[in-house]
Amino acid sequence: MRDFVLIDADALETHNLNRFIGGTPRDAARKRMKVDIVADLIRSIDSRARVRTYASKFPTAESAAALKTVDVLFGCVDSHGSRLLLNAFSVQYMLPYIDLGVGINADESGTITESGGQYRVVMPGGFCLDCVRAIDPVAAGQDLLPDDQRKLHQSRGYIPTEDIAAPAVVFLNQTLASLAVGEFLNLFTAYRAPQRLTYYFLHDQSMRSLHMDDRRADCAACMPTGRLARGDLEPVLGGEPPKPITLSTLPSPTHGRSDSA
Repeated sequence: MRDFVLIDADALETHNLNRFIGGTPRDAARKRMKVDIVADLIRSIDSRARVRTYASKFPTAESAAALKTVDVLFGCVDSHGSRLLLNAFSVQYMLPYIDLGVGINADESGTITESGGQYRVVMPGGFCLDCVRAIDPVAAGQDLLPDDQRKLHQSRGYIPTEDIAAPAVVFLNQTLASLAVGEFLNLFTAYRAPQRLTYYFLHDQSMRSLHMDDRRADCAACMPTGRLARGDLEPVLGGEPPKPITLSTLPSPTHGRSDSA
């Protein structure tokens, strides 16, 4: 595996350092883009690696075009809006998509009450994240609002502004990342039965895998009338609308003999 497409609009900040592998205080002071730091880390491991970076929100025309060329999508995101976009892209282009998420909940005294995470594997023709109710449509809609509208809603209290600046979850991130990489390898080697809905509970160090094979019949994302296998026939969700087809954009007709293989 030597071909990587990295997409992230964020620069490294000091409060990221306790959980961002490869980032240094100097990187944070310089506000280096996270994709550039990870690209350097990948190349330090394998100098032959091809790494394409897009320091922007997904999707742009360039990042979407690059993502169409990959074999597997990894979603390491922390918002329902991002999951909505990646799930739709996976369904539209029939790309396997491994979604990861972690969470730590604490009470008012700071005592941790719940902690853990999950990985979910969306396979072409199988269930998607919408099918398993993994995306909150209200939260996703809030996430995808333009910045000015989002700030307005936050100022009026319609959208919560609460954020944890430096959650110490690096060990939990690493645990879920390792489990997801194991499932990624299983896609190509089939060394065991697939586990496509797996939940990890930190408190008792336990795991639980659920089994679901079929799409939900009323799923808006992957039903036949939705985005399933639409490819370039449908604009990418969240991206620019496709350019209209005109006579000037159509290929010129060919005349005479043509060879085909």
